[in-house]
Amino acid sequence: MDRWLHESLDIIIWGRSYWWLHKQTDKPAKEWGELHRKFNHDWYQQFKKSWDWENPFPKEKLDVEIPQILEVIPSGLKKTFDELVSKESRSRNEKGLVKEAFQAYVAHCYFDRLWDELQPQDRIYGERLYLNWILNARLLYDKAGVDIDNWKISHEIDGKVVWEDSPELQTDYNNLLNYLTRESIQSR
Repeated sequence: MDRWLHESLDIIIWGRSYWWLHKQTDKPAKEWGELHRKFNHDWYQQFKKSWDWENPFPKEKLDVEIPQILEVIPSGLKKTFDELVSKESRSRNEKGLVKEAFQAYVAHCYFDRLWDELQPQDRIYGERLYLNWILNARLLYDKAGVDIDNWKISHEIDGKVVWEDSPELQTDYNNLLNYLTRESIQSR
């Protein structure tokens, strides 16, 4: 699964692309190609051991607190997560963002496993679906709570929808659009 697909899904799900996470996770792909999932994809490798399609995100395996996240993530990502924890603790005290990044890592492995089981034609349909979703401002706003006109993401707090400014969304989204254009993905 291409990195742009992971980043698109992250924007749809969380309003952030976690590009740094996908870049680090898929770093071995340059050298190993399809076999790169033997590295930095610990959750992918746990398929049918810790999770399966019936229970893809088992609470007992994934409900961890911040200090434990640094213990359970793959060693290749510990430095990156540690830097994120330090950065976020200093700047915005958003430890929830670290948990979200951990969820993005697990989702990365989950979607890779799902992608590997798809037929080639189904992958094409999947790419078109993600592309249509990420390029549709109304769909992002209505269904994902991502406002690419005003660079805001929504959260529900005590049953009330709250919109927060997200300058990271503007950077992430524009970088994703530039990539889609540069690689001619929009014309597929």
